[in-house]
Amino acid sequence: MGQLALNRLWCRNILDRLSDAGISEIVICSGGRSAALGAEAFGDARFRAFLRIDERAATFFALGLARASGRAVAVVTTSGSAVVNTLPAISEAWVSGVPLVLISCDRPNSARASGAPQTLPHLPLSASMTAAQVELAEPAPTISAFEAARAAMKEVLVRGLQRNQPVHLNVPLNGETSSIQPDDTLADLSLLAQSSAAAGPAAPPSPSRASRASRRGEIAAWAERAGAKAGLRGVIAVGPHPDLSAADIARLKEATGYALVIDAGSDMRRALPEALDLADILVFHPIVIGFAPQIVLHAGKEMTSPYVETWLRSAGEGRLALDGARMRGLPGQGSCGATEAAFGADDFGILAELLAPGDAAWSSQMLALNAAAQARAPEANAAAGWNEATAVFEALQTQGFDRYFFASSLAVRMGNLWVRAASAAHIDVNRGLNGIDGTLSTFFGTLSAKGERGMLIIGDQAFLHDLPALERFEDPPSGVIFLIDNAGPGLLDLVVWNGQPPVRGVLHRETEMDVAAIARAFGLGYARVGDAGALRQALADAPPDEMTIVHALLPDTGLEEAIGDLARRLLGVAG
Repeated sequence: MGQLALNRLWCRNILDRLSDAGISEIVICSGGRSAALGAEAFGDARFRAFLRIDERAATFFALGLARASGRAVAVVTTSGSAVVNTLPAISEAWVSGVPLVLISCDRPNSARASGAPQTLPHLPLSASMTAAQVELAEPAPTISAFEAARAAMKEVLVRGLQRNQPVHLNVPLNGETSSIQPDDTLADLSLLAQSSAAAGPAAPPSPSRASRASRRGEIAAWAERAGAKAGLRGVIAVGPHPDLSAADIARLKEATGYALVIDAGSDMRRALPEALDLADILVFHPIVIGFAPQIVLHAGKEMTSPYVETWLRSAGEGRLALDGARMRGLPGQGSCGATEAAFGADDFGILAELLAPGDAAWSSQMLALNAAAQARAPEANAAAGWNEATAVFEALQTQGFDRYFFASSLAVRMGNLWVRAASAAHIDVNRGLNGIDGTLSTFFGTLSAKGERGMLIIGDQAFLHDLPALERFEDPPSGVIFLIDNAGPGLLDLVVWNGQPPVRGVLHRETEMDVAAIARAFGLGYARVGDAGALRQALADAPPDEMTIVHALLPDTGLEEAIGDLARRLLGVAG
């Protein structure tokens, strides 16, 4: 049998295992070593395959697909530095709990460490950010070789998918310069590629549970050590990428009466209408400052707003982090920091019983302050002038979008400020590990998962960082890229070097992009706006079935004063 025939059968065997594991979407990065697997994937009706050029952008695209669909997605690359380029997105998937399957197609063992180009040990690159890895043997025309590859892939896929974590398969393929070099034999050895048994991931065994009475005693003892008890001013805080469901959070809220502080990046505000959705501003209110929470139940990553995070850390009794497997103390002023215990879905009711009732009067007062600030928002924005915060407020008033994506770093803070509780649209962010990397790519992936129309709110530096993502699509996503152009890193102006002009002069750099030319080069619509009225018109005019860049030119100075003035107007307090 020729090497092309063997490579093709080997790749079909890999696709069979992916399909058995429930994977139906594959992002292919073209290259000589990955050509055979890519060609087989595009010819396989079980898979929806995407072809992308840049591996970094492609893996972020896969991250968006997986996050929006709730299913694992595979990414296929060639060898060498191509694998290195996947790591920013793999690290984000690792920290935020998104299952990706990285398949690096490699040269044969004989070509490694031989001076051949594009040779690099692939598995060590991702070892710290994948749940499981495997190096497959080189393709061999024996039934035992195919069965061994099936078994190895099944074990890795089961481990990764059960944990919602990325995995890495390294796949050596034959061929001196390519995995699809022509040869004189294309044998039909379909018997070798037949699955010996369905290899989908098995459901994890259910852990044995202690009796409810025994379990209640364990949690009560833990809660006593942690200072958790009834009658406290309590907050349930949900950061980006939580492990708990909205139903879990609602159960705790109903039982305890605690106030809800829900980060927009959790995508839970739409399901939890009683959230304090202006908490970013409320924490500056004199009443809120004077009566900090006494206990905080926290799910997900750290809150987007550093001011909210600081307020939560002031909890007198402490902060408890909850996820699907454990309950642990978080650093703060209280006594919870050194405590940890196992925690499962059956324990929510027990914990709620121990903490209920909370201080209902305090929670009601917080909701009243939030409602008053919401009522002032339209007038406060109209009076605050044209700046990043008011521009994002206007953008989020526009109807017709299924999904919003907020880029780091200033855009996500402005978006977190203005997304209302019970908003119908989904909210996406990359807040596990990422800075500004891969935002356009992830946004396109989330839209492609379900054919939705979305709006990305992104700063000029994050936009420039990910231009390869604008590569044309066969089935292009639709929506708006709302580009906040404030001539550089607006967040750094606000929180890092504000008030230190010499530092800003050295480290601040304007992007100076010709955005209209970029839009033309990639076949995108374009509109340039310089005030709120023009922004409203441009968003209304954006075609529903195309992608349009709405380019908002904003002043690059005075952001701190503008935000402070807006906060005072929302709170109804004197300046």
